[in-house]
Amino acid sequence: MTLEYLAVDSPPHLPNIFNLLSYTPTLRRLSVGCILFRRYIPLEQFILPRSLTSISLCYWRLSFDEFASFIAIVGSELEFLRISIIHKTALSNAYQWQQLIVRYMPRLRTFLLDYHGPLTKDAHGNSRCRALLDEFSSPFWIERQWFFAHRHCHCHHFYPAEVGLAFYSTQMRRRQFCQFGEYFDNKICSYRDPLFNLSSGPRISIKNRNIVANFPLQFPRVTELELTDNYDRINIDSFIDNLSYIFILTTITYLKISFNNELLNNFVKLLNRMPNVQKLILDVRLSCEIEVSSDQQTNTADLVCNNNVRNVIITNELASTAGQLINKLFPRMERLRIQNRGDALISFVRTLLSNRIKNSHLFSLVFTDYHAMIKKLKTMIDNEKLLDNYDIKRRQDESCLWW
Repeated sequence: MTLEYLAVDSPPHLPNIFNLLSYTPTLRRLSVGCILFRRYIPLEQFILPRSLTSISLCYWRLSFDEFASFIAIVGSELEFLRISIIHKTALSNAYQWQQLIVRYMPRLRTFLLDYHGPLTKDAHGNSRCRALLDEFSSPFWIERQWFFAHRHCHCHHFYPAEVGLAFYSTQMRRRQFCQFGEYFDNKICSYRDPLFNLSSGPRISIKNRNIVANFPLQFPRVTELELTDNYDRINIDSFIDNLSYIFILTTITYLKISFNNELLNNFVKLLNRMPNVQKLILDVRLSCEIEVSSDQQTNTADLVCNNNVRNVIITNELASTAGQLINKLFPRMERLRIQNRGDALISFVRTLLSNRIKNSHLFSLVFTDYHAMIKKLKTMIDNEKLLDNYDIKRRQDESCLWW
């Protein structure tokens, strides 16, 4: 039996990798969690695989020169290289990477670079972001279709006192989650990537107050969207128009958003413009629980809900009367997860199941409560004949009712 693929979590010393390679001569793909230290060991004692075509280094803390020495030994057959590095020497210039690839990785087809470390500056203390992106946009990179983008953040983990730089390949799928708001600071860097609209996906989080006209970036690859902050002081039509310029709303399949029943029509308008959302997380603030008062019954009856949401997760507790509204808002809902407890849970389930004729797709409810609540639910469901065939099971800290 020969080993062709090896993934190891964290052998901290570089010689440990050489030891592993010496025992796997047929290895083709290698993935390493992190490299933190290097000790000198004569290379004559290592027998390296000759068929190694793919290397992923999830966390490389050593310098660029140390990485170059490693690649000089193992890189001759590489076709795929992915590296996340935090050492500032990694971004001294683009030419050092170009030379490394040409000299030691002539077969390389995919190059994924992810730098997350201190902000690089020139001799005058100014940001080098523009210069870096220009260097990584030479014909060498363009011909290979290797493009890069950047953003700013605060590197609390490794550089608590510094503004950090994230410089990365736009093709990297690992950068799944991006938060927008404070990262665009003209005092740090006024440059905007012309290719940033290719660089983020599939998930992004953005504050509602930042959804404005003439927003400088677009994200056509984003399919998962988190909208934070309330939207009680915005014009919903303008908000949706601005949002549709930044994202392709018809490709959004996951949405997390705060909810306020006083803005029910705004919420429905927004959701109707995202017809392919499958999973929805409603952040119900304690100060704005979902509840339909008597003077809102007529308005809710007129709601036209054309969404295709199948999986709904609601944070914080709901009003006991909200079950009817939930069925109305999500006519194709199949699964629902709530945080109601005790008597509030009983009342909510009663309302939800009493009105489920309006939602024939729903078959599962997940909730968090004590074991004793299962017996109360069963008694209520049986006495009121709300369900014929059903079951309730407790799994770890949650209980699931399905029918």
